[in-house]
Amino acid sequence: MMGSVEFKVGLFVLVCLGVIAAMSFQVNNDPTIAGKSHHYEVLIPNASGLVKDASVKMAGIPVGVIRDIRLQDGKARVILFVKGDVKVTKNASAELKPFPTAGVFLISKIREVSTRL
Repeated sequence: MMGSVEFKVGLFVLVCLGVIAAMSFQVNNDPTIAGKSHHYEVLIPNASGLVKDASVKMAGIPVGVIRDIRLQDGKARVILFVKGDVKVTKNASAELKPFPTAGVFLISKIREVSTRL
């Protein structure tokens, strides 16, 4: 039975699925999928071009994802999740900059709201 063609094909399919799953975790920038992440909320006057699940970058490196965008008192409240190992200082600021990719959100100033474990 261990040498049958069906067993070999089934084993090959399982190994391929494992490789595909491992590769998708490597490519994924969403910090909430695996590991600790920090939750931030930023209030900005205009969220034009921002979209949910867009990348959050710090120094050009993807560090998180935009989880939600809401309207609050005529401004946009942007909810971000940033990887737990990324240090964001208390005097940091959030800034929306035009990038070739739509909706990229750069961090330079930000305020921490809560920490997710």
